[in-house]
Formats: sequence, structure tokens, C-alpha cells
Amino acid sequence: MKEFTKTFQDWVTRHISDFNGCNRYLSRWKPTVKNVCPSCGIANEDTKHITRCKDTSRTALFMEGIEDIRSWLVTNHTPPHLASLLHLYLSHRGDVTMESLTPPHSPYLTLAQAQDLIGFDNLLVGRLPKLLITIMRPKLAILNQRKLTIDRWAKELSRHLLLFTHRQWTYRNSTVHYKPSEGKTVAEHTMVDDQVRSLLQLSPVLLPPQHRYLLTEENRTTLLQGTTSSKQFWIAEIQSALAEAALSRRMKRIKYKRGTVRIRRNGRTINVSSLLSSLTPPAVEKEKGLKWKKGRWK
Repeated sequence: MKEFTKTFQDWVTRHISDFNGCNRYLSRWKPTVKNVCPSCGIANEDTKHITRCKDTSRTALFMEGIEDIRSWLVTNHTPPHLASLLHLYLSHRGDVTMESLTPPHSPYLTLAQAQDLIGFDNLLVGRLPKLLITIMRPKLAILNQRKLTIDRWAKELSRHLLLFTHRQWTYRNSTVHYKPSEGKTVAEHTMVDDQVRSLLQLSPVLLPPQHRYLLTEENRTTLLQGTTSSKQFWIAEIQSALAEAALSRRMKRIKYKRGTVRIRRNGRTINVSSLLSSLTPPAVEKEKGLKWKKGRWK
């Protein structure tokens, strides 16, 4: 761990302790954060989901990463059957046990059972079963290579697994924090687009006549091809028009009588001051003219 930067060490600590910046934890003290995966949309995004997300792009990145690990294993004198078993186990992303993927008479059956006790998530943070070290020690000793001892082999494998998991975390954050245009993240662009598509389903009859142009086919085409900022302005206009229509419908239901409104409350009809009378300024006697004042002084 000493070879890694302080920032990377902090991330490893948070990831292993299961308290990193996933939405499951952020949503507890930030009401604006939804507890869903920003990539696939599944609920309850926790630390385990970082390497289990079924999003297409993240799955492709995952498969590319485990292929790199397999290449490293083969290059560093790992038996082909053992490298293939580890690759197959990683490709199932914790959905099956390693023992179920191992043939009954395989020499690695005991190793598979030991790995299942450790678990898929512990393997991806560099925690290796001792039996794996025991199996690889004599094979590397036969090679008699000073630069490739069993300690260096295990250390490099743990390092590759950690970097692989961190790469998944970094790619996940690119969806959340990367701002490709207009100062907005990918998630923010997507949220605006979803809101626009929802409001486009409204009937023009719901809007006042002077605002119905907002839902015309021509305006719809221009809107969908426009920028996210223009879409936000359109959303604000639609919401304002809906509020105006709601106020108009409410005012039509009100009956005015001498500055009062007749309403029903608790099963009884009563008169209360109307909104119009409360907004009308009180009658104030106008000031007399100068001619009147001179006559009074005489």
C-alpha cells in the first residue's frame, strides 16, 4: 500500500470499510441525492454494486479488466487451468461460487472452497487465499527467477485487483461528476430530458390559449434539438402556464358579494373577505384644493 498515493489509500480504506461515496450513504444526509445507481438505475447503490453493475458500458469495462488480469496471470507463469478458473469466477461477478465452476476431480477444488469462504468482494480488494500462495510457491521456485518471487507475485496480483476495482469506481464517477457541456453532468442532462418528455405528453387544452404554442409540433421539434438550457427555460414556461391556468380555474369558482366570498367550512356556509377586497386599497379622502384652503383662511 505504501507505493500508492495518499488519495488512493484513503479510497481503499473507505471502500473496504463499506463507507465510500455511493448513493446509499450520500442519500442519508443529502435529500437531493436518490439512492439509485447513476448508470443502471437500480435501487440501493452500495459498495458491492460498484463491481456488479449491469450497465452495458460498465460491463464492457469489467470484462476488459478481467481479461487484462488473465493476461497478467498467464504472463507471470500461472498454470493455464488456474488462470482460466480465476477468469471464469470473476466473469460471473459474484453470482456463483468458485466451487460450482470447478470440476469434481480438479486439483484446485480445495482452493475454490477456500476462495468461497473469502468471497468475491474480498478478492477484488486484493485479499488472496493462503492456499493460492501455497500452490504457486513451488511453481515459482522451480523457475528460480530473482525478480519473480512468491511475495512479489502475490503483491502484484493484489495490486492489479485493487486497480481493477478502482477503475470501476472512477468510471462510475465520470457519469456523476463529469460535465461534458453547459456546466452540467450527464445525470443532470438526462434528468432535464426526462422532464421534457414527460411535459410534452400534456394536452394543449390544459394551458391558457396564449401559451398553447409551447406544445405545438413545430416547437416540439425545435425543443428536442435545442440545448439543455433552452429546455430548462421551456420547462419553467410550461410550469408558469400551468400555474396560471390553475389560478384562472380557481377564480372562476369564486362568487364575489360586496367584498366577501361565500365558502363552505366544516359543513357551514360563511362569508369571508375576498382576495379582491384584500388587494383593493382603502378609500382615502382626497386632499382639498388651494382655492378651498384660501376660502377657509378668510
